[in-house]
Amino acid sequence: MTEDAGATAPRPVPHAREQLPLVSGMNDAMVTAAVLAGIAGSAAALHSAGLGALGITAAELLLVVGLAEIFCRRRRMRLTGIVLAVAGAGAALGITMTLLWRATQPGGAGGLELAAIERWATEAHWHMVAGFGAAAVAAILIHRRYRIAIAPALAWFAASAGVVGLVDLAWPRWPLHNAKAVLLIIGLGAFALGVRKDRLDRGREGRLHREAFWLHIGAAWCIVHPLFAWLDASGAGSVGIIALYLGLAVVALAVDRRGLLVAGMLYFIVAMTDALEAVGVASAGWEYAAIGVSVLLLILGVGWNPIRQWCVDHAQAAWAKVQRARHEAKGAKDENETRGA
Repeated sequence: MTEDAGATAPRPVPHAREQLPLVSGMNDAMVTAAVLAGIAGSAAALHSAGLGALGITAAELLLVVGLAEIFCRRRRMRLTGIVLAVAGAGAALGITMTLLWRATQPGGAGGLELAAIERWATEAHWHMVAGFGAAAVAAILIHRRYRIAIAPALAWFAASAGVVGLVDLAWPRWPLHNAKAVLLIIGLGAFALGVRKDRLDRGREGRLHREAFWLHIGAAWCIVHPLFAWLDASGAGSVGIIALYLGLAVVALAVDRRGLLVAGMLYFIVAMTDALEAVGVASAGWEYAAIGVSVLLLILGVGWNPIRQWCVDHAQAAWAKVQRARHEAKGAKDENETRGA
């Protein structure tokens, strides 16, 4: 009886369903609205009272920390935590840049001279690098203190912006001339970090999968746009873009994350529209393209786990064949060496 039950038991899916870790309840949404109104109102009140930008930003940072202690550390509200994490990292960036700007601002008549303007521009660049570094540090501290899921993604992208600024100081305008490559590298780094967190939380029941969610969301936009832009510039045409989107769908199935599909959907619709108009299917191919994309995503939405299981099974079978072929080739080589000896 036990054996029959085990034999007929359904096969487990590779992962649990991907969650959207945004709101922990209606109370969370209400508190988030109150926090946003409070931050905006207090900033306006402080400005009316004559407080400068630095004082307002510092006061807002203190307010964010106080609210985070109540609603993030004690009550674990997700949406409120997202807002406070972004506000805290932004406040750290603003305070750092404002302090450095005040310390190095050129004054007097010399400030109008070309050399002084160039010096100030270089210093302003350093201000941005330091500001993004401060934002990254703030995001790390927020994560360590409050365990807000979006904080690792904020830290990664803020630190990446700071590194890009340093590279631009060493090789002026190189990042700007190679913006697509820079964006792709940043996205691939975030993607790798997200995959690592997913591997550490395979059941997707803890906080690591929520952190991975935000890393994958940011990575998707950084990866998709440069790839499609390169294909378009290379003249690959609609067929190349459609093939790339299908390839991204395979990657999304492999890592069980849908961000790449959502990020590339608009490109896919445009490519299908051009392809349909090129073959004369319709003069307004976007309608049929939108229907096609909708059908594809609906099929993936309904059958995501079975489709993913099928892909995983075939990938494992292919890898087993490769390993077996390598083992047989090694055995034949060893046998030939033995005979030769």
